[in-house]
Amino acid sequence: MSASAAVSAAIPETPAPRDLADVIQDVMPSVVTIEVSERKKDSTQYGSGFVYDAARGYIITNFHVIDAGKGATAKVVFADRQWLDAKIVGSDKLTDIAVLQVKSQIPLSQPALGDSATLRVGNDAVAMGSPFGSLYGTVTKGIVSTLHRHMDSDKCENYIQVDAAINHGNSGGPLFNPKGEVIGVNSAIVSKNGGFSGIGLSIPINEAKAVADKIIAGEKIHWGSIGVQLDDVGDAAAKKAGLDPHRGGALIDELQPGSPAKKAGLAKNDIILSINGQPVREPHDLSCATLALPIHAQANLTYWHNRRERHASVGTVEYKEPVVPEPKKPRPARPPHAPAPGK
Repeated sequence: MSASAAVSAAIPETPAPRDLADVIQDVMPSVVTIEVSERKKDSTQYGSGFVYDAARGYIITNFHVIDAGKGATAKVVFADRQWLDAKIVGSDKLTDIAVLQVKSQIPLSQPALGDSATLRVGNDAVAMGSPFGSLYGTVTKGIVSTLHRHMDSDKCENYIQVDAAINHGNSGGPLFNPKGEVIGVNSAIVSKNGGFSGIGLSIPINEAKAVADKIIAGEKIHWGSIGVQLDDVGDAAAKKAGLDPHRGGALIDELQPGSPAKKAGLAKNDIILSINGQPVREPHDLSCATLALPIHAQANLTYWHNRRERHASVGTVEYKEPVVPEPKKPRPARPPHAPAPGK
């Protein structure tokens, strides 16, 4: 045997990747359409989901898919057009994850889960679901456009951004890799006109799984908060505060009444620079750090106030969605020359 032949024999052959059409055919039975109805409101909304635990009938979807009021009921339709009533097991609004459960006489199909921590920009991605609630089994393909995308400074969002087409009704459906492993839960789009514009957002499966497991186990999900709403530190704000703009930080835009941060002496327009020794480069860093803290823990903050660095120990409370006050209704205008009331 020649040396070249011996070397060739020692290198194992890499198996050829499966045809994507075969992969899609295998995972299609695990993808479902979800119909949520609320009788009192006479409303119906649609979304997608996928089987998470076939043996026990658990299905993962988005919170906003099942958020239709206290009297809401859910039904699930599978690829074979089997309709089943579904129990809403639980949900978490902050992460936009919900779990349903069905009882099926027919064995359910369950896809494998991938590891979203290993994703790289440029990886192929396949979105599946039911756009507009009626286009069952729609498949679109694209790539991972970026990772750790966040849209809300007050939440710890780490979306997978993809350019695979995602539309209304796709919410809660799976994002697959070419192996047929779930890598994300499709959740939102970024659009100026309400339609798909090439920017879809998917919750990483590692994060979705952690929340779903707690819901299934019956655990109450707690998120920590110091009671602030945050904004980016722009050049103008940094200059006004006398802070090096390259230092970053999280600008306090609002403090909730009676919040731990307010009690500790922090004020509007203060800039938080670190938490528990970890630097805060942007609001997302602080949001993720505080949400991960247990309730009644202590957060040691370094912050910028009145052109100098200060320190404070701030307790954490249960996270609550900021209340956005309704705009005041304008007073009806009087017609020209109309007398004022009482005249």
